[in-house]
Amino acid sequence: MSVSHIKFTNLPVADQQRAMGFYADMLGFSVVQNSPYGDDGWNWVELAPDGAQTTIVLTKREGDAEMDRPALVLIDNEVAATAERLQQAGVEIVQPVQSAPWDPDVVWCWLRDSEGNLVMLENR
Repeated sequence: MSVSHIKFTNLPVADQQRAMGFYADMLGFSVVQNSPYGDDGWNWVELAPDGAQTTIVLTKREGDAEMDRPALVLIDNEVAATAERLQQAGVEIVQPVQSAPWDPDVVWCWLRDSEGNLVMLENR
């Protein structure tokens, strides 16, 4: 096998438009595709940070339970500044910025996206 990268991963959401706004406006992702898909009114929506090969596909969430572990881990070299900007914009920071107990060179935090998913920001 010669796998080169992951094409996409699914992210469950209750509202595609709201989630697109969050990831585009708050995190700077680009909408790679937004096309009608299926009979239920949902679109095939793919988002990605600049330069990424892997996209996030916004899929319909079944149920409304919040996750207790991150659905996404995003690498950000300015975790503290990003967390501060997001918090000022009203985004819930669930776990404040801190050094990782598993690696003192890693700084991380958890936030909650518009759909209740936990997202981890980590520097590398």
